[in-house]
Amino acid sequence: MGSYLGGAMKETMDENMKKNQEFMLATQKIQLGRQLEMQNAMRERQMSMQLAGARERFYWIASFYGMASVAMFAGFKRSKKPISFRSFSSSVLHCGISS
Repeated sequence: MGSYLGGAMKETMDENMKKNQEFMLATQKIQLGRQLEMQNAMRERQMSMQLAGARERFYWIASFYGMASVAMFAGFKRSKKPISFRSFSSSVLHCGISS
């Protein structure tokens, strides 16, 4: 009778261990899937942040060059002399504005 109880107990323990292993495998698969989803979401967020930064930089640079172009055309229309940055900077240096 003792061996019967020991065999039944061993069989029950083996069953429980097998169920526990299957449960652990299933939870590992779920956790891995969630980690992959989170990594993809973080990658998408990082890409969108980089895109937003590049877009913002483009807006700043485009507005600067747009305003500079308008100012240069207005200056040319008023003076009828094309002026380059080099001649502008040298005239600024000769006027004593810079040290």
